[in-house]
Amino acid sequence: MAPSCDDGLVNLRKIYGQLAENYWFFPGLMTLAGVFGGLLAASLDRWFEVNQLLALLGLDRVSAEGARSLLSTAAASMIGVAGVTFSITIAAIATVTTQFGSRVFANFMEDRGSQLTLGIFLGTFAYCMVVLGWVRSPTESHGGFVPQIALAGGMLLVLLSVGGLIYFIHHTTDMLRIQTQIDAVGRQMRRAINERFESGGDASETGAPEPEWDRHDEIVSTQAGYVRRIDHAELVSIARDNDCALRVLVSPGDFVMTGQAILRHNGTQDDLEAARGAFRLGASRSAAQDITYYLDQLVEIAVRALSPGINDPFTAGNAVDWLSEGFAALSGRQLPGAVVSDDAGSPRVFRNALDFEAVVDGTLSQLMPYFAGDRNATLQLMDALVCCYRACNQRHRRAVFAEQATRLREMAADKLDPQTLAVLDRRIDSLDRREAEEEDDDDTPRAG
Repeated sequence: MAPSCDDGLVNLRKIYGQLAENYWFFPGLMTLAGVFGGLLAASLDRWFEVNQLLALLGLDRVSAEGARSLLSTAAASMIGVAGVTFSITIAAIATVTTQFGSRVFANFMEDRGSQLTLGIFLGTFAYCMVVLGWVRSPTESHGGFVPQIALAGGMLLVLLSVGGLIYFIHHTTDMLRIQTQIDAVGRQMRRAINERFESGGDASETGAPEPEWDRHDEIVSTQAGYVRRIDHAELVSIARDNDCALRVLVSPGDFVMTGQAILRHNGTQDDLEAARGAFRLGASRSAAQDITYYLDQLVEIAVRALSPGINDPFTAGNAVDWLSEGFAALSGRQLPGAVVSDDAGSPRVFRNALDFEAVVDGTLSQLMPYFAGDRNATLQLMDALVCCYRACNQRHRRAVFAEQATRLREMAADKLDPQTLAVLDRRIDSLDRREAEEEDDDDTPRAG
């Protein structure tokens, strides 16, 4: 089957997404833009009669010596500022990650403001260096030439860089606030939930029966690393072309060892070796398909905030607030099912379904041992669970929050004072009363 234009567009988006994850991508792109911009601006001076235009405006031409002085000073300043900018970024990363964990490091690496600011400095440096190579004094060979348009463009870029430096100082200072980091993670999490999951209940395909698998029919990984992305569409295409089914044994976020089985199949081994290319591994986890990546970031911030060295329950409470936002958003979404079918409706790929209860339990299991011993943190977490319970419209998912609230109360029983435990009991009683009221309401006959 010939690849369609849509397939090519998807591949281009995938390549762009992979490149955009690197810190160097946008600065490198803007450096190239500065090189080509310098060449274009200098060429414009060749094509147009700039001297006549300057004469009409009553302006004097800049001499070759003056142009070289301006461009040399601008280039040296920009490369110096770029070095200072990068040093400030590294120092900020070291400060924040020391206090609140290495997961926050990814937020700095992916921050577009820092990347674009560094790109402006490097692009201006490249532009000035290219234009500087075009400047010739009258005594040199081929006659004198000073690109006036390019020189004016360089001065505008310098002014833009000054504005970028002011923005960078404010932006970096703001990013050093842990509340800003928590807010950034929370909003990225909410955006990812809205983009990836449709509104509604559990996926309807989860009940499709799996075929019988032979443990000898497995495809193993040839490298080690964390699963960053699985291209299920490619796996479906491979399974359809080979008229077989595939069972994915790992999930995004899992660590895979060399030689570990990642797929089972009921087809021919030689024809399915290409399926290994649908798995992208890396040195760290990625948020591309792993929604728990954001939840774990918030968990790490909250746990570190309660450590004896920091002892900041209010920061832990901020992280819990955004965790509750994520739980409430997930509770109203249709999570991916265990089966992916082809266009004809035939089940082709079986995978581990994203289970709502497992996500909530796995996240809170990391938090509760630390929160149960702190009064403020425990009350904050209990209030968050109550809010999630009230915001959830699906009874079976709402019960998950009630169970977690009861579990938190049990863990705090031996660690907190009786007054705090009484507050927790009242919160749980309010959930029980609401559940009883809804059950009574469901049993009440409706008027015909």
